[in-house]
Amino acid sequence: MAGDRTHYQVLDVSPLATREQVRDQYRKLVRLLHPDRYAGSSEAERRLAERRMREVTEAWSVIGDAAARSRYDDELARADAARRSRARRAAQAASTTSSWSTGASAYASAGRGPGPGGPGPGGAGPGGAGATVGQPGQGATAAGSSASAAGAAFEGLRYDPEPDEVELPVHRAFLLRRGPVLVILAVLLGILIGSAYASSTKDDAPQPARGQECVVTAAGRCQGR
Repeated sequence: MAGDRTHYQVLDVSPLATREQVRDQYRKLVRLLHPDRYAGSSEAERRLAERRMREVTEAWSVIGDAAARSRYDDELARADAARRSRARRAAQAASTTSSWSTGASAYASAGRGPGPGGPGPGGAGPGGAGATVGQPGQGATAAGSSASAAGAAFEGLRYDPEPDEVELPVHRAFLLRRGPVLVILAVLLGILIGSAYASSTKDDAPQPARGQECVVTAAGRCQGR
């Protein structure tokens, strides 16, 4: 293979060309590149013709033989598949990076913090992004609309407390949020257990026989009158 060119490109034939077509093209190139045709040419032209002749001869030795051509076609197919896979991964990586960059820019321009020029009309500060002469506040409107899609994904990924808020430990925040619910569940569970216990005690009490009066003794037995 000459440089990055395939043997088919060297001979200027299609990969689907028959052996006869490849042979005819090879003979044509050999006649064009024969040293006798460059006897009166410059040294650079003769060297170029010699190099092209070696490339043509090497290409014919491979794709002029059926078995060698089959192996060569397999190598080309594997190389093409690997090249396509690398290009696909590179495109996916570029797309992911571009999406995150766009979302981050939209999120930042939505007014999450002061711009380089400090707080001011337009959301980024005087002279900053979104503020133009005679059009105050236009940047904030544009940034707010652009952040509605891309910036929404970042809203759930971070929490920015207000300046007067105090961040609590995780367990305290959990108790403050879920504590009332847990207390209610505990009370309901206690009521349920108490009701079940009272019902079982009532069922276990000795019942007098039908048509018989009895007095329950200290031992819990029914003594007939």
